[in-house]
Amino acid sequence: MLRNGLLAPMKARSLFTCALVMLFSLALVRTTSAEVIVNERVTEAFATINSCNGEAINVLLNVHVLGRQQRNGTVIYHLNVNGTGTGSLGNRYVLNGQQVETIKATTHTITVREVLVSKGAAPNQALRLTFNLISGEVTTQAICRG
Repeated sequence: MLRNGLLAPMKARSLFTCALVMLFSLALVRTTSAEVIVNERVTEAFATINSCNGEAINVLLNVHVLGRQQRNGTVIYHLNVNGTGTGSLGNRYVLNGQQVETIKATTHTITVREVLVSKGAAPNQALRLTFNLISGEVTTQAICRG
């Protein structure tokens, strides 16, 4: 009986110790893949062009910037934007866009996706730009609708 009486607390202590070690180990391992280095929201004035009709547009944008540094040293910035504006021809627009910038030891690229929606007769524009800042290569694709 004495032996069983001592054995039961030892088993309980061992399980408790194992559980603590496991919890401590999990706490040391990051559950997220990246550390947030920037998380900001700003409102900015922005000028763009509707390449479908050549109209210059002034837009007031709400911008959310989120930057993360990956465990391997890569830094990734995500920008989400939305806003409204008026063009030089009097057309009203809504602009939504995303930008991803990836900075690695050997590459630095920026990809922009933007949708410019006319609230009137002007054509809508979907735009995709990719910049490789190391090689200098730029690719663009604009689609006009309306």
